[in-house]
Amino acid sequence: MDEYMIRVKKALIQKIDIEKVISRAELARQLNVSKPTVTIWLQEDKETGIDAKYFLPICEILKISPNYLFGYQSSMDVSEDDIMLINNLNNNPKLKDLIKKSFEDDKLKSLLINLYDMQGK
Repeated sequence: MDEYMIRVKKALIQKIDIEKVISRAELARQLNVSKPTVTIWLQEDKETGIDAKYFLPICEILKISPNYLFGYQSSMDVSEDDIMLINNLNNNPKLKDLIKKSFEDDKLKSLLINLYDMQGK
């Protein structure tokens, strides 16, 4: 098995079996493959590869970058904390708007930083 497929399998195992982002059955359903197919994909000792046509759909379903899937990390990758923050901001439009405004207003930015500092004391 080549190095890239090993990385892909490890990334899938991390997201599916360890982090429990999605079940094997649900991933199989969304990819329109059988659950045994997904199980075979996740067996590290098997030489079975994953057809490349599934890579991007897997990334979309698991909400990961292709870089993550292939085991690469770069400064452009978004961390799990960043994703959580973005999701929280998207679910709170008033907070999102306030933070966007603070990018252009130094007084507002200082106020937010001071409030944050006070909260930590």
